[in-house]
Amino acid sequence: RLRLRPRVLRGVAQRSTEVTLLGDQKLSLPVGISPTAAHRDVHTDGEVATAKAARDAKSVMVLSTFSHTSIEDVRSAVPDGLLWFQTSIHKDRDFTRRLVERAERAGYRALILTVDMAVPGQWKAKRTTAAASLIDRPKMANLLGTSMDHYADRRGGGYAGMIDASVTWDDVTWLKGISKLPVVAKGILTAEDAEEAIKHGVSAILVSNHGGRQLDGLPSTVCPTAAARFVLPLDPTSARDGCSPNSTTPIS
Repeated sequence: RLRLRPRVLRGVAQRSTEVTLLGDQKLSLPVGISPTAAHRDVHTDGEVATAKAARDAKSVMVLSTFSHTSIEDVRSAVPDGLLWFQTSIHKDRDFTRRLVERAERAGYRALILTVDMAVPGQWKAKRTTAAASLIDRPKMANLLGTSMDHYADRRGGGYAGMIDASVTWDDVTWLKGISKLPVVAKGILTAEDAEEAIKHGVSAILVSNHGGRQLDGLPSTVCPTAAARFVLPLDPTSARDGCSPNSTTPIS
């Protein structure tokens, strides 16, 4: 069981949930919307509605590469919203470069680099439920008119055909070299990888297990894993794993 670890007598007459990230980007609270694909599968307004909700909450939305609404159209619909863009380092490096350039031109404020998907997970339930409605589903807007156009309707092999299993930390250095935007590594779960990320110049890390559907057997991201111990000031006197039965590890 996870427990809060309250501090007292800290002078809290003036209280605020506002946080500043990546230098000067302010959020009204430390909660944002992580990248998820294909929002129009569940609502006709798709990613535009999500971006408007984030803007109204004075928070941030991360737009997925595999969105139903393009980088430019989301920005056009929400010109005053804080937007970040998610990408992977794809087999086609020129395609990756062009995506990054589009996001930067459109005023996105950070690149969220997915690092835990060198090989797509076995999403059997997803494939089964999606197959029947594939014909009627919208296309992936950011792929249309690009070298990846044949993947836009999910018939050309989908993510598996685009993802590069040979990517290393050296490619993160390459990504940083083609953009002025800060890079956030999404998918870190160990202290060793957190250290590698810092060594290669990322601006922040996002502790993530890819929604629990990428690699079987991973802990929840709220658990004090090695990465969490690296990032969060956990109580050093605690010896228990916060995800084990009857655990009392506090989260600071």
